[in-house]
Amino acid sequence: MSFEVSEPIQNSPFEKPSRYWYIQEGEEPQLREGRRPPVIFPPRDQKEEWTETALLRRSKEYPAGYELALVRLIRERTDAWRGQDYPGVTRTTLELLQWWRREGREKRLFFAQLEAAETIIFLTEARPIFCKESRYRATNRVTSGRWKASRASYGTPARWRPAPGRPPSWECSPLGAF
Repeated sequence: MSFEVSEPIQNSPFEKPSRYWYIQEGEEPQLREGRRPPVIFPPRDQKEEWTETALLRRSKEYPAGYELALVRLIRERTDAWRGQDYPGVTRTTLELLQWWRREGREKRLFFAQLEAAETIIFLTEARPIFCKESRYRATNRVTSGRWKASRASYGTPARWRPAPGRPPSWECSPLGAF
């Protein structure tokens, strides 16, 4: 059995990954939809097992691997933040993000480059505002419209509390570890 696939590259470098090859020893490679989960594998010569934590869990998809839960969560939050046109950033940062993504750019940036920059911006500028907004929206069942406040100054909703049904570990903590 071979691990080779006829078309190894499935995604454009300019778009978010949407398909990947799932390769498991002893099985035929499978083309799967979505983004490959963030997984790490312990070194083969390591004798002791890794300890599972809230941030490092046994992977259901890759039996020998561990899912990086924080990476998955940051990706989800950054995707949602991008989808709402970057609430919580300064005007200068917003203009920079728009400049990087503008139509007709001679040398387009790869998705991974943009995602790395957006993640840093999200974690440093927007995460506290975005998380509070998400909790406020979920608590008050706001389903339409955008975050209306000025990007420069956000009002403080009176009823910020964790979204119903979400464990506290998935809320944004003041320590920055979500």
